[in-house]
Amino acid sequence: MDVNNAKMKQLLEALPQIRELVSEQAEVEGYGSASCVDDPRDFVPDFEMCSEKEINAWKAACELAEKGESVDIPRHQIIRDGEGSMAAHIAYNAWGLGTYKYRDPEMIRIRDIIDAVLQEESQ
Repeated sequence: MDVNNAKMKQLLEALPQIRELVSEQAEVEGYGSASCVDDPRDFVPDFEMCSEKEINAWKAACELAEKGESVDIPRHQIIRDGEGSMAAHIAYNAWGLGTYKYRDPEMIRIRDIIDAVLQEESQ
């Protein structure tokens, strides 16, 4: 076996562990605002901490998403001074605080590639 084949074999043997590490970053759960989600259904308000107005705004956003309609998700805004330094950070939490699931599209893409390679190798 030449060096390239040996290295490829080592890489393939390590791929399940690499996939596990990538998967941990592909979908991350946390607590905070919904500013990192792309779908309101990936957020659940903290019903003990949020106001009725925040919960109702989140429910309305989920209903739009269920219909396949576009949802304007509140985002953070950073205002910079003339030199490019952060002058202010404005946090929009229209849905209050709660748990979220952030899905990293690049990590998901990498995980899918690894899955395809592992599937091909198992056949």
